[in-house]
Amino acid sequence: MTHGVAPDEELAAPGHDAESLIYTVARLGFAARRAECAYFGAGEANPALTGLLTQLHASSAGDDWFGIVWQTAVNMIDNADRNPWAPDVEPILAPQGMGHDARRRLADLVVDSVLRSERGRPWELGSVSTETLARCWRFGYYLSACDASLPPEAERELKTTAS
Repeated sequence: MTHGVAPDEELAAPGHDAESLIYTVARLGFAARRAECAYFGAGEANPALTGLLTQLHASSAGDDWFGIVWQTAVNMIDNADRNPWAPDVEPILAPQGMGHDARRRLADLVVDSVLRSERGRPWELGSVSTETLARCWRFGYYLSACDASLPPEAERELKTTAS
């Protein structure tokens, strides 16, 4: 589940709890985008992102819709880190909502909160860092953006694949 999201060297020696935590924080990121859009009254679907996904599929940038959506979410993290205000990036990362800096901080806070939760024993992360967990939260966030912006043909293909 981590191709392009988590560094390979960190995954070489994950702790007992690393995989479940990666999954959990990604799901929390996915839910956070929906909550943020609802709070700010912004539609979840992003026409610019729909256009990009369609273009990538037409140009065969991915083997299938799943691969295209996955890589697009990874690229959205990287673009948000590098220059979220670039003219070709900003429309894809829309809506602005609470902002990129606040979103990065929220990812850190969620990871910290999960790691501090009462459970009877310490979390075993192995070589997986809290920074990687926060990146996984952000992956879930941008995966939610892609999910909400899928063109109809992608929804059909992904539903068929899932069933």
